[in-house]
Amino acid sequence: MKKTLLIVDDEPGVRLLLEHYFAEDYNVVSKADGDDALSWLSEGNNPQLILTDIEMPHMNGLDLIKEVRTRFSGTDIPCLVVSGKSREDYFLNSFKIGANGFVAKPFKAEELKREVDYLLTH
Repeated sequence: MKKTLLIVDDEPGVRLLLEHYFAEDYNVVSKADGDDALSWLSEGNNPQLILTDIEMPHMNGLDLIKEVRTRFSGTDIPCLVVSGKSREDYFLNSFKIGANGFVAKPFKAEELKREVDYLLTH
């Protein structure tokens, strides 16, 4: 049975690229912002990993991770930040609020796949 990835990014092109890239190995669900992602999670859906951008309308990726860690504390869903905002403060804040990994855009597909595979096996 394939594991489920939740991809959260406001850029449709990035979502489509990631959906296509991971579709062979994983069930992929994508949402345009943190609000949509939280709604989907609140319906009882339980992905094995969340990939999220930082800068998005409505609810950004860091707030999404905080909410996941607070509202779904009984689960340990790994959260991977994939962001063009690679400043050191974004990187450090991602880990402070509970992210399990950080990959800067632009990224190499193999690098992102390695990080996803690692988080799903550890």
